[in-house]
Amino acid sequence: LREYNPNASGDEDAEPIPQGVDFFDNLVGVKRRYVPFNGGLGERQLRWLRAEVVAARTRGDRILVLSHLPLHVPAASKQTVAYDSDEAMKILHEDGCGRVVAVLAGHLHRGGYAVDGEGVHHVTLQSPLTHRDAYGHVDVYGDRLELVTGESSGIPRRSMPFPELHLVPSGAAAPAA
Repeated sequence: LREYNPNASGDEDAEPIPQGVDFFDNLVGVKRRYVPFNGGLGERQLRWLRAEVVAARTRGDRILVLSHLPLHVPAASKQTVAYDSDEAMKILHEDGCGRVVAVLAGHLHRGGYAVDGEGVHHVTLQSPLTHRDAYGHVDVYGDRLELVTGESSGIPRRSMPFPELHLVPSGAAAPAA
C-alpha cells in the first residue's frame, strides 16, 4: 500500500484510517486500487490458490472462486479490485486451463458483471446494504452455473456457461506429487 500510494503513510496495522484523507489523490489508472479499504491475497494465499486450482484441474473439476474483493476491473472498478488481482487472474487463467467457471465477489456495493477473455464469468454481487433484498443461490449443471435470484432481489439472474477447456501450457504449474 505504502509503495504505490503516498497518501497512505503510517502503519495501517497500528493506526486507524485517518479521517479526511483523499486516498485517491494523484492516483491514476490501476494504481487507484491501492487504498486502505481494499487489500490483496498476498504471497501465501496466492500459493494456496495455485495449489487448489492445479489440484482441481488434475481431478477434472470445474472451479468457482469466492472472494470478497473482485479480481477483474470490468466487473467492478479500478479502485475496488484486489491489489494483486493481476497475479490471481494469471493463476486462474494459466493454471486453470478453462476449468475456472466464475469468480463471485462483493465489495463494490452497486455490483457488476463481465466475462474475461478466457471465458471466466466475474460476478460482483450487489450489497444488501444498498440493494434491498439482495439474495440468490447458484444451481450447478453439467455445462453451466445458474445464478438464481428472487423477483424482488437486487441481483440479476445469470446463466454462466462453462468456458472451453484448453491444454496445460508449458509454463503452468504441474500437479503436486
